[in-house]
Amino acid sequence: NTDNSSGIRDQLSEASTTIRIQKQIISHYKMLTGIKVDNVTSQSLDVTVRNVKRGTAANFRLASVRSTATNSTGEEISLRLDPLEGTEHLPEYMRTAIEFEVDQCPTLMREVLDNMFPDEE
Repeated sequence: NTDNSSGIRDQLSEASTTIRIQKQIISHYKMLTGIKVDNVTSQSLDVTVRNVKRGTAANFRLASVRSTATNSTGEEISLRLDPLEGTEHLPEYMRTAIEFEVDQCPTLMREVLDNMFPDEE
């Protein structure tokens, strides 16, 4: 019985360490990119992109969309972007809801970041 308790304590300690490390990674990612993710559910998440230097922010929701097309693992491959706040800081075509394929995410995020962090002379 004490072996069981010791094993459970070890597992809890390991899980606690893993969670702490994951929180640190998320914090560093947020610092490096200016991107924060909130309200995560199995179907959607809210994304906030901040430019602290300019004092601007854009907030949008990404949600899974039922799609007839699936990728090789059978997952849905369509997402919907719904702008929430600060839409004037998003690329013009993202200022209203759009649907897109998951593989377009990196390109769309690059365009959001390009809009939020324009080259400054």
